[in-house]
Amino acid sequence: MDNLAQRRNPLRFVALAFVITLPFDFYSYIGQRFLLWFGVAVIISKLVFLVLYARKLRTAWYLGFITMAAITPGSLLLIHFGSEAGKHPYSRPLFESAVVLILLLCMWKIRERYFRYIKRET
Repeated sequence: MDNLAQRRNPLRFVALAFVITLPFDFYSYIGQRFLLWFGVAVIISKLVFLVLYARKLRTAWYLGFITMAAITPGSLLLIHFGSEAGKHPYSRPLFESAVVLILLLCMWKIRERYFRYIKRET
C-alpha cells in the first residue's frame, strides 16, 4: 500500500479539481461573455497546468499554486463585486477565501513530496 502511495502523483487532486472546473469556466466566462479576457486567462492557465502535470514537470506545482493563489481569489472577488454580484446568491467571499487558503496550505504541504515524486520518475 505504501508503495502505491509513492507511485501516485501528489498533484492528482489539483489536476482533478482543474478538470472538473474547466466546463464551469467555459460556461461562466466564455458562454456568458462575462469578463472574457479573464476567463481566457483562467482556462489557459488550467490547460497549461494539466499539460505540465501530465509531463511531470516541476513547473506544474508552481503554476498550480499561482493559479490557485491569484486566479481563484481574483475570480471570486470579481464575481462578488462585479456586475454579476446580484446574480450569484451562493457567493460568500469569506467562506470561499477560507477554502482557497486551505487549498494553498495543502498545496504547500505536498510541494516537497511532488518534487521527490518527479525526481524518482525521471
